[in-house]
Amino acid sequence: LISAAVFDHLNVVTKLIDAGATVDQSDENGWTALMFAAECDHLDIVAKLIKAGATVDQSNKSQLAQASIFKGVAVATDLASVSEGTVIMEEGVQGPPAM
Repeated sequence: LISAAVFDHLNVVTKLIDAGATVDQSDENGWTALMFAAECDHLDIVAKLIKAGATVDQSNKSQLAQASIFKGVAVATDLASVSEGTVIMEEGVQGPPAM
């Protein structure tokens, strides 16, 4: 799941989630798929992971919180907003994720 998030493979992320992948699984440094997707600005994958229940306030081993990793890209964390397909981008512009 982490590799699919890093390399922006939404279809693979979707299939892994549908197959029951653990969305909060982390690598040896405590980075989750959500952290990597946010770091790489893969907003469609960020939205997909949040909708699937990924924890948005988890920290990695360096105690860097997910919110810090988003680098100014504010993503809707309210599951109702995500399930409606709304992503809030840095400039405050709202638009649907490419799902």
